[in-house]
Formats: sequence, C-alpha cells, structure tokens
Amino acid sequence: MPEVIVERSGPDTTVIPRGALTVALAQELRSQIRNVLSEGVSHVVFDLSGTEVVDSSGIGLLIATHNSLKKTGGSLRVVGVSPEIKNLFKAMRLDRHFAVEAR
Repeated sequence: MPEVIVERSGPDTTVIPRGALTVALAQELRSQIRNVLSEGVSHVVFDLSGTEVVDSSGIGLLIATHNSLKKTGGSLRVVGVSPEIKNLFKAMRLDRHFAVEAR
C-alpha cells in the first residue's frame, strides 16, 4: 500500500509520497491537499525522493495543486525527482509552470 507523509509548517506544506505517485495515491492525496489549501497554505513542496513512478493521475494532482496555489499567489515545488521523472516533466513542459529539482 502506498504511503504518504504530509508535514505542515505555517503557510508551507511538504508532501512526501513513498513508492509510486499513481492513481491510488493521487486519489487519497487529492482530499488531503484540498484540506491544507483551504486552511491557507500558500507553498507546497512535493518531495519525490522516494518515488520512482509518476502516472497521469499523479501528474494531474501536481497540475491541480499548482493551479489552486497560483490562484492565491502561492507556489508549488517538486524536489528530489529521479532523472527519468525530471525528463518526463521537461518533455511535458511542466518545469515551465513550477520548480522541478533533481536528486
């Protein structure tokens, strides 16, 4: 079963999924992200250092999070990505919308 840690510190939240950021985890995370955003979080960091696979649902979650944060002047950063995931994000031009930092 996928595991995720959500750490909140003031207006910042760090989301640390372990394993794959796929449909099962994205569905679970979607409501958690909605909750923290409704509480005034303005900066979210997804730490993907323990993630090797991101599917379309995971990408959709990142885009939805970015769009929600952008509406309120916030920001999304994705850190600790593997070279393969970084290449995928670059190919999809996601790195033009939010920060993507390799391991």
